[in-house]
Amino acid sequence: PAELTDHRTRADTLWFRLPDQVGRGVDIMEIRFRSTIFANSASFSAAVQSSGAAGFWQKVDGGEATDLVDSQTTTVLALGDNEVIKNVHLDSRVVTPNGDGTNDELKFSFSIARLIQSDGMSVNIYDLSGDLVKKVLSNKLDPRGQHDVLWSGENASGQLVPPGIYLARIEVDTDVETGVKTSAQSLIYVAY
Repeated sequence: PAELTDHRTRADTLWFRLPDQVGRGVDIMEIRFRSTIFANSASFSAAVQSSGAAGFWQKVDGGEATDLVDSQTTTVLALGDNEVIKNVHLDSRVVTPNGDGTNDELKFSFSIARLIQSDGMSVNIYDLSGDLVKKVLSNKLDPRGQHDVLWSGENASGQLVPPGIYLARIEVDTDVETGVKTSAQSLIYVAY
């Protein structure tokens, strides 16, 4: 792996350059990678290209490359539960939006999985009386994948909220009734 050159392209593509050219009919290669699949199914395809002939990609066909090894096998481990919102993490539970560069913003990280379609996703901040303070994120597009959302302690008018305890709530409107954990919430604290 230390000899590979990773070319960052899109989130759905793994593209890398090998240090040496692979000899036709001589070299056998095994490629292993780990990825998270946020949908109910996924398909994989592969193509190769000689760096000396840029632009001409050759599709990799399924099947055994040789009888000597078990090749062209794909193993996909399915998500083990039926959760829609997964891996919720806050970088801190305290936000101190005083401009000193420490905890001025609160970062929410989470994943959305198992959706075929959704009517929307939102991250909202509420005060303890249940009033909506700020709609941090509202997304009507396909919400599957990893999300990082920032809140800087402001209300909907752009004013800093008073010190106190607030509730952060992540919600996903699912297309079926079978999904569990379609919302997640956490108490957060604002201090100056």
